[in-house]
Order: sequence, then structure tokens, then C-alpha cells
Amino acid sequence: MNLEAATLGDIHRKIDEIKAGAAGSFATNYFRQELSSTALRAASTSQSLVFVSDDLDFRRLYFFTTEPDDLAAVLAALEITGNLVAEYLAKEPDPRIVRALTGAGFGEYALFHRMTNDRLPRATTNRSLELATENDVDAIHRDLLQTFDRFTDHLPSQERLAGYITHQQVLVSRIAGEIRGWAVFPLHLGRVHFNYLKSAGRPLDAIRLLMNFYGLMTERNIRSGFLWVNDRNSGVIEMHRRFGWAFDGLRGHFFVKGAAGSPAG
Repeated sequence: MNLEAATLGDIHRKIDEIKAGAAGSFATNYFRQELSSTALRAASTSQSLVFVSDDLDFRRLYFFTTEPDDLAAVLAALEITGNLVAEYLAKEPDPRIVRALTGAGFGEYALFHRMTNDRLPRATTNRSLELATENDVDAIHRDLLQTFDRFTDHLPSQERLAGYITHQQVLVSRIAGEIRGWAVFPLHLGRVHFNYLKSAGRPLDAIRLLMNFYGLMTERNIRSGFLWVNDRNSGVIEMHRRFGWAFDGLRGHFFVKGAAGSPAG
């Protein structure tokens, strides 16, 4: 089965068509979230839709189905080369969806947990507070690609990162003029997405960076947020728990086809 060029409007119309012809429930990993690219390719039946979006050097796969067995057949028949990544969000994954993915050659790659916090700690910024500037885009983006896993962490493009910087949503920590740490924290509807944090300096530098983040949230009256953390990254999980973050039960199951290895954690 070949994938054909499609627009986002085509995708939404096909989903509505499949819904209209179904009497029962459906399964999907597409919730009209922002996609990494508008260059989409899709394939469908009367019961299932799959489409892919380019992201860095691989493609992300999305699905919508009212019949998991039909989805399994569509996935198995897809003719596509290169690395494919499918993220399946669920508190309790449907084993039929997991079988559809693994039966089509996807391997289980990583498990992430969502953590939320509706009472972010109140803090005061310190003298090391520094917001990133447009001149920092290249360095921070390069470091993001080297630090995080490209399959699981939905890394922002340079253009999107520049937008975060314009809206003062990126902190930096410098040592001798060199960026050694940063925090990237997109804000949306009064809530912070706190997924990207790094400090390669002294422990005190990391604490100052973290407290500046919470200090800014206090100044901007941002009281809640969410983040995703790799199941294997116990140190990061424990750090966030100390500041009041907790699992909310939603998990992100990542499946990869065409690439070997494990995420960086």
C-alpha cells in the first residue's frame, strides 16, 4: 500500500468519514497536536487511516482506526523506507494496537511517563538570571540534538526555538561566556511545558538555573505545568518529585521501525 500526498484538511476529513461510518469506539495517536511538518503522506481504508510527517532524519507515524485488525493489515502493507516512529499515548495500552505495530515490524523503543504539577513552587529569581537571545539559537539547538533523543523528545526546529526565545521562554547559564546550561519552557494557555533542561556546569549552577525557572514562573503567575520523562531516568524523576511533580497515569509508548538501539534517557 502506497502513501499519497495529503493536506491536514484531507486528514481531518478522512477521520470524520471513518467516525461517521463506525458504531463503536476508535483508537488513535493523533489528537490534532502540532505536527513537525506539513508535508504529509497518507493511506486509508474505510476503517483506518495512517499518515506520516517528516521530522529531522525520520518520519513520525500517526493512525486512526475503528478496527485494530484492519489497522494491522494497513501497517503490514505499507511501502515506506527509512526510520518510522510511532508514539502511542494511553494509561492502559490496547494490546491489539501494540500487536498491530509490532506485527508490522515496529520494535518497542521506550516508555515515558507524564508528570504534572498544579502547584509549582514559588521562588525568587537570582542574579544569574539570563534569558537567551537570537544569537543563541544555533548553539542551543545543536546542544538539544546532542543531549536528547530525536525519536522521543519532539525536539523543536530552529525556527520554533527562535520563537520560544522571542517570547522569553528560554533561560541560559554561561561560564566564561560559553553556554553551559539552558531551560526551554514553552507556555500555552497559562501552563508550562517543562521538558528541556540541561546544566553541564557546577551543581550550584544547576540549582541557580532551576530556581530561576521557578522564579520566572512565579513572576509570570504560571502555577501549573507538565513534562514527560523516560521511565529509565530515575534521577530526573526524583528531582522533579522534590519540586511537587507527580505521575498522572498517562504513558507514552514509543515504537520504532527501521532503527536499532535505545534512547539516550
